[in-house]
Amino acid sequence: MTQFSANAMRRMREIAEASSTPAQCKMEIRKHLNGIKLHVLHSQVLVAHYIQPGKTKGGIILTDKKVQEDRFQGNCFLVIALGKGAFKDDNIAKFNGDKLKVGDWVMALTADGIATDINAVPCRLYSDTRILMKVDDPSQYN
Repeated sequence: MTQFSANAMRRMREIAEASSTPAQCKMEIRKHLNGIKLHVLHSQVLVAHYIQPGKTKGGIILTDKKVQEDRFQGNCFLVIALGKGAFKDDNIAKFNGDKLKVGDWVMALTADGIATDINAVPCRLYSDTRILMKVDDPSQYN
């Protein structure tokens, strides 16, 4: 494991251990991204991976491998930045009034986004048309 991926794994473990609900996960992600200037262009949407709690309701602590699966197989994300053209109708896409805002939970195919780590938080960058749906509770989908 490289130093870069080791840092990301540590950060994912921190978020997982501090989060027993999606609301706590959202707070932890925001805490680790606080102060970082994000300037997303065009119709792109920058999201952070939903990271499930590090312990099951029965008290079993998840392994690092299980926590890391959210990064590669998870399909729910927290919107952390939007380009100025995101979810605006144009000649290619019509959104019929659908909008997203920073702080919304969404679902998308992991493989459709470009993976990056920001301050060791696993993130992805998507075209607005690749966001499939808005969700209220990401824990119901992972």
